[in-house]
Amino acid sequence: MSYLTKETIQDVHSVYETHLPRWRYFWASFNGGFDYRKSGLEMLRRYMNEDQQPGHQYEQRLNYTALENSCKLVVDTYKAFMFRTLPVRTLGNLNKLPYTSEFLQDIDLDGTDIDQFMKEANSLAMIYGHVWVSVDKPVSDVALTLELIVIPVYRSIAAWPAFLCYCCLVSQLSPQPLP
Repeated sequence: MSYLTKETIQDVHSVYETHLPRWRYFWASFNGGFDYRKSGLEMLRRYMNEDQQPGHQYEQRLNYTALENSCKLVVDTYKAFMFRTLPVRTLGNLNKLPYTSEFLQDIDLDGTDIDQFMKEANSLAMIYGHVWVSVDKPVSDVALTLELIVIPVYRSIAAWPAFLCYCCLVSQLSPQPLP
């Protein structure tokens, strides 16, 4: 029997480690503002021998860094354009089921409706290039649709940016390195 060790839990997949600086850059670019001034993220490249010059020149350049955030404006503008008119969903026979409307009004069990969820997923996809959407429905012993109506089975959907789930699944999905 294999037990989890501290090293196993803290182990980071090499592909995750390779992509993490890029994902941090994407998030900082979306947030803009003071995230660009955090020297730990190194958004502002250091000049050669800049650390050896008097007067903390790198910190001064960080303080003069512009805080305008055009990435967030582009994402928000695109989202506003895409969702100016909300989509009409034709669910076929699912429209007749009483739990369909409940699910569409509370898609993640936190009160988020499907339109707001899709807006958030769209923003994550624009920031990181893609987004993972997971659908969860617990196992139940329901044999008939009528029982499903009487016995509530809670479903939920979640959107995950790549950096939250990439390290766990990439070794199972792809044995060869990803670009």
